[in-house]
Amino acid sequence: MAAGLVGPERRGLVSGTLLSGSPAGMLLSRTLGGALAEWLGVRAYDAAGWTGVCALVAALTAFALTRHVVALRRSEVNPRGQ
Repeated sequence: MAAGLVGPERRGLVSGTLLSGSPAGMLLSRTLGGALAEWLGVRAYDAAGWTGVCALVAALTAFALTRHVVALRRSEVNPRGQ
């Protein structure tokens, strides 16, 4: 589905990016989750609630995706960076 949204010259890049995202996400989530629990303490999850943690992750993901989509749109409009 995502490969159909871009031209044939960028399909490999888009497919590779999407396919590498799942393993990278699994590895980073364990690392960042452990670091966050160590820094804030395990009880911080109880105090903030899982709703707050999920909202923070969703907001950060939306921010990152928005920036990435804008960069992709700019590269499609101006492929040589001019």
